[in-house]
Parts: sequence; C-alpha cells; structure tokens
Amino acid sequence: MNQNYKEVGTQWTYHTLYPQYKEFEVLFDKIIADDQSEGTTTVSGKQIYIPKESDYQRIQDRFFEWLETQLSFKNITDFKCIESWIIYYQKGGYQGLHVHQGDMNKNTFSAVIHLDDINIHHNTSNKFNGMLFSIMPESNGYQHPQHFPSVAGGVVCLDGGVWHGVYPTDSIRRTVVYDIEYKRK
Repeated sequence: MNQNYKEVGTQWTYHTLYPQYKEFEVLFDKIIADDQSEGTTTVSGKQIYIPKESDYQRIQDRFFEWLETQLSFKNITDFKCIESWIIYYQKGGYQGLHVHQGDMNKNTFSAVIHLDDINIHHNTSNKFNGMLFSIMPESNGYQHPQHFPSVAGGVVCLDGGVWHGVYPTDSIRRTVVYDIEYKRK
C-alpha cells in the first residue's frame, strides 16, 4: 500500500509533492477578487475565491491531469472543480476545524497545495507551526489524527468527509484549495 495514503472506513487522505507548484504563485501576485473569509473558519488570513472561468484555468487543468495520475490507484477519474480559492495567512493565522462535504450525493475530495516552507519548532509551544491537521474517526470512536507540515509544493488530498484545520502559523503561509468532484472507474 502507498505510504502516503491512509484510509479509515470510507474516509481517506493522501499527500505528495507537486513539481510545478510555483505556477500557483501568480494567484497571489494580484488580488483577483474580494476577501471572503468572513463567515468561514479562516482566522487572520484572506480567503479569495478563484473565478471559475479565468486565465488560471490552464494551471488547474495541468494540476488536475497530474493529480489524476497520482490518485490512479484509487480508480477515480473525471475530476471537476466544484470551487477553488487561495488563502493568504498572516502571522498568527489559522483555520478552525471544519469539513468540505460539498454535495453529499456526489464523490468529492479537497486538494490543498502549500506554496511555502514553514519551519517546525520542536520543543516549543508552537511545535505544530502552520501544519494542516486531520482526524478520521473509526466507528468505535477512536480518532486517527494526522499532521502535514507546510512544505513548498506539498499537496494534501482529503476525502470530502475528513475533518481538518490548520494550526496557527508564525509566518506568512500561502495555500491553494480545490474542492473536486470525481467519478469512479
């Protein structure tokens, strides 16, 4: 089994590195829409939705093609973007615990792309500095927590029902998020 993949019941996570991650930096070069973080779990950061029909479509298309190859072992295909956004965390910024369930009648997952290396400070009060975390419960209540450091080019995929968040960061942290619908082969 793939060491970057974890499954608990019907929920799953997968992490890897995307070699062309720098293509996403253009999304942060200019503000492409208004901050929509009000009413979300984003704290001390800007959450900006990426227009569905935009010049950025080619970046998404290349990423989705690459991602389908990475996830081919799951026998899923035909990725379709439900929604996409960028998050620009300020110092102290974090994401409260939440889930992206989208339309529960569809198969969905989220892909989070990290654009920055955030140093981990072992043996300090901020040892989870800027890490994405997730929890997947078993039916008996046991929780499977995971921690994903922010590494430039790092991609974390989370099944649509996986609860997750981001620990407070002590520096600027940029991420791109896609909610994706897929079909089973």
